[in-house]
Amino acid sequence: HVQDSGVQEAACRLVRNVTFGLDIQSRERMQAAADAGFLKAVATAMAAHADHARVQDAACGAVVNVCGANDALGKARKQQAVRHGVLAASEAARAKFPGDAALQKRVQDVLKLLNSVAAIDGTGGRRRSTSAVSAGGSRASLAAGSSSGVFASTRKLIFG
Repeated sequence: HVQDSGVQEAACRLVRNVTFGLDIQSRERMQAAADAGFLKAVATAMAAHADHARVQDAACGAVVNVCGANDALGKARKQQAVRHGVLAASEAARAKFPGDAALQKRVQDVLKLLNSVAAIDGTGGRRRSTSAVSAGGSRASLAAGSSSGVFASTRKLIFG
């Protein structure tokens, strides 16, 4: 399912919806998503589907919700997202789709959220990127490198 942009988009939208809010249950779902590998999978999906604005939009919305809490676990999730290349993938989406106002807004939300921890830990979000695309790899090799993908991490989040 990693290579299917529709599946990746739907999975990101689902994660965005189930992690909306800051109540205790939403925070538990945020952490469950991170524990299930969502942040790595979303970076992979963003890179593998760099030409699909809807995947980028759904991914950014989900990242904002998963990483949005301002507690210690939220900070750790933000740092994890930066380590996995979400910041770099978001910057790439901003450059790729300059005319998409809704996507630009979502990307801006991600950049504000993740740049706060990237600046604190001194990485700037750019020192280490695990994105194969930013490292010069192809989308096919990136997709092949993550057989689980957003769909699998979403399934794990929902069904355990």
